[in-house]
Amino acid sequence: MQTTDANGWAYFDSFYPGWYSSRVTHIHLTIRIGTTSIVTTQLFFADRVSEFIYRSHPNYSHRPNRDTTNATDNVIGGALTRVEPYLFSTRLVNNKYLQAVKTIGIRTTPTTCSA
Repeated sequence: MQTTDANGWAYFDSFYPGWYSSRVTHIHLTIRIGTTSIVTTQLFFADRVSEFIYRSHPNYSHRPNRDTTNATDNVIGGALTRVEPYLFSTRLVNNKYLQAVKTIGIRTTPTTCSA
C-alpha cells in the first residue's frame, strides 16, 4: 500500500515485473479514497520496452521468450486504441533506471449524465 503525498502523487521503487503464459507484463493497482475502493485496474508497458528489458537485462535474458503481447493479452488485448490508455509512459534515466509514469484522475464527487 502506498499513500499519496499532498499533491496526490505516489512513488514506487520496484523491479520490472516478469510475465506468465497468456498475460503480458502488467501491474495491478487499486485506488482508494479513505477506505473506499474507487477503482481496481491493471497498467501495462509498451511491448518495445518489455522486449528491450527481457532481451538485455541479465535477470531476464535467460528466460524463454514471452508468448503474449499487448495485442494478444487475454485481458487487455486488442487494438492499440484499446490498450493505449492503460500504458505507462516510460523513459530511461542515466541509461540505467526505467521511470514509468501514469497519471490517473479521480472525481471525488459524483457526476450526472444529461439525457
